[in-house]
Amino acid sequence: MISDRFGNNTHGDVYDVHWSHLDIAIGYYAHSAAPAPRPVNLESILETATVLSEDFDYVRVDLYAPDNEVYFGKLTFTPGTGVLPFGPEKVDYEWGAIAHIDA
Repeated sequence: MISDRFGNNTHGDVYDVHWSHLDIAIGYYAHSAAPAPRPVNLESILETATVLSEDFDYVRVDLYAPDNEVYFGKLTFTPGTGVLPFGPEKVDYEWGAIAHIDA
């Protein structure tokens, strides 16, 4: 989750399906000081992402969820043009290996 992307306080945070804040860095974005609150409509968000991604080996599904609604943003097949680093390095390697399983 990238917050305040076009502001002066941009942060990058990764959460699992249970909304646990993971110690994974997205590119060069710093983690937020505190995790974002769990969305009230998290189940709807996850269901929507699952349906939209089911035909692809890998895709990032961008959704927006204000006011307990779910809005589609875009599907992204190569975030950061495929060179955006994730950290720690172990995660970058593991996720990259997953992307190459069927390649």
